[in-house]
Amino acid sequence: MKNMKIIFILCIFFFSCHVTASDRTASDVALKWVDIEVITNQFDQINEVKKVSGLRPGFTAALSDPLLRSACNRIRTKYKTAKINCRGISMEGASALYVVEISDLENSDSIPDRYCSEVKVLPPESVILLENWKLTLEKQLASPESGPISEYINDNHFLDYRHSELHEFALALYREISLHMSRIDNQVASCISEERENVINLLNFLGDPNRAIRIAETYLADEDASVRNSAFRLLASFSKYITVRSSQHLLDLACNNLRNTTFTDRNKSLVLISELLTKKTLQPIQSANNVDS
Repeated sequence: MKNMKIIFILCIFFFSCHVTASDRTASDVALKWVDIEVITNQFDQINEVKKVSGLRPGFTAALSDPLLRSACNRIRTKYKTAKINCRGISMEGASALYVVEISDLENSDSIPDRYCSEVKVLPPESVILLENWKLTLEKQLASPESGPISEYINDNHFLDYRHSELHEFALALYREISLHMSRIDNQVASCISEERENVINLLNFLGDPNRAIRIAETYLADEDASVRNSAFRLLASFSKYITVRSSQHLLDLACNNLRNTTFTDRNKSLVLISELLTKKTLQPIQSANNVDS
């Protein structure tokens, strides 16, 4: 418990820091987003729009971060016929404002969704294999005789296990994902939370950590707790592949996710924070000028 408190304090400390680099373009510079501004004549919907976006004031992201696009897509998914425009406005002090302009909310449920797919495209055999892997993993975790589950990233760069049955599942999932990667790419923008969760779980066995990390990052603010949980878990498992540049940004997102009240949100966020701090890849604070008052 004491270690968790120390991690939480460090999290808040790093969360207030800006990372700058002279070789970045303007769209790649990390900004602190001070607020989400909703412009609409439907005043009773403002708080709901903010909630749907999945963003909270204080997160850190570059203007080019897919997190911002995902937030806008979630709003468009909820308010299907509304006219929506999302944009970021950079301000002084490496800060920014996320602005959502939205109109015609009263007719938001009359046409099919245009921004995500309701069709399940993952092959049934992949889903069944995943379900059996999860059931076996949960069974081992619940068994007092099994002891701790020893998992690691093997020489082929995918998640593997010392346990023989789980090892066989890992090999099977590694082969399975190589056959269906195009379908998995199509489900990144799925409206179905179970499909998004399955995508992330499959990415553990992709064998391409950098690609898996990039995709998982886009799910960290997902509206579904199980999807967020899987995304944070993947990043913690593959933390040794996370670059110094990405570590600060991911630490900010993990700190922001601690504001959610579910156990899985807080647990997996703290696991990722612990992994990142253990790696010692975070940029040290150079001076008081880098810290917001």
